[in-house]
Amino acid sequence: MATTFHYTYDDCVRGVEKIAQLIQAKEEQFDFIVGVARGGCIPSVLLSHKLAIPLIVINRSRIDHPEINEAGINQILYGKRILIVDDIVDSGTTISDIIKDYSSVVEYQKVCALLYNVAQEIKVDYYHKTIDRTTEKRWVHFFWEII
Repeated sequence: MATTFHYTYDDCVRGVEKIAQLIQAKEEQFDFIVGVARGGCIPSVLLSHKLAIPLIVINRSRIDHPEINEAGINQILYGKRILIVDDIVDSGTTISDIIKDYSSVVEYQKVCALLYNVAQEIKVDYYHKTIDRTTEKRWVHFFWEII
């Protein structure tokens, strides 16, 4: 049995297309796409181009490095509608922290991921595929990961 499963370039293109269609069908309007470095970089760039929405990339390493200052980003996002994009919402910890960080700054925020683990508490508004970590234990290898 394989210990990983591969999320390919073609999966990503199909995923971004599906997500873009869902957003367009709901006529949802966003001022910014907020990509979560590192895994969210590629899907957020693709969605930014597809939907013609400006992109801001945030670095979650500030959790380990509190000296990273997001005051400038907070000013840009103040009162805006944002779509937070990551490659996978797995445990939900990263997205939960981001939602908390921006809840007092933005008008509203939605969450988007290529893969959505349904066995955790965070709601993902737009996604390509679901996984259930109670049964799916394999590591996800995204095509952009060199290793």
